[in-house]
Amino acid sequence: MTGFGSSEKRGFRVEVRSLNHRFLEINLRLPPGLNKHDVVLRDAIKDRFDRGKFDVYVATTDGGKLSLGLNEEQAAEVLSALRKLSSSLGLHGEVDMAMLLNWKDFFMSEEVSFDETALHEAFDEALDELEAMRHQEGKVL
Repeated sequence: MTGFGSSEKRGFRVEVRSLNHRFLEINLRLPPGLNKHDVVLRDAIKDRFDRGKFDVYVATTDGGKLSLGLNEEQAAEVLSALRKLSSSLGLHGEVDMAMLLNWKDFFMSEEVSFDETALHEAFDEALDELEAMRHQEGKVL
């Protein structure tokens, strides 16, 4: 059966499309930071549907809550290593903040937190719409 369902809840937009398919195939697109929900969302589809090709798109509408942290110990190690390298190679100039910013992946940590309850509510609501559309198509056929 074919169908479509969508929902938007507290920072999440979920769209689910299904097409007739002999087996159960799920293509899930999640934004960074939500990959840990992949298995749970796939299982929710498997619990409700036996077959079909499902394309699921999840987007955040507010970006979640971002928190940045600085690993000062690691930044100090990078600074020390750069100064030592500069000295041993006889390079002129000072190692400064601009140089350290090139190493941001080594000492900046990023954590995005989302309202996981809202994600699951939006996902379930989109599946409800999709299921209703599939049942309606089944009645017509």
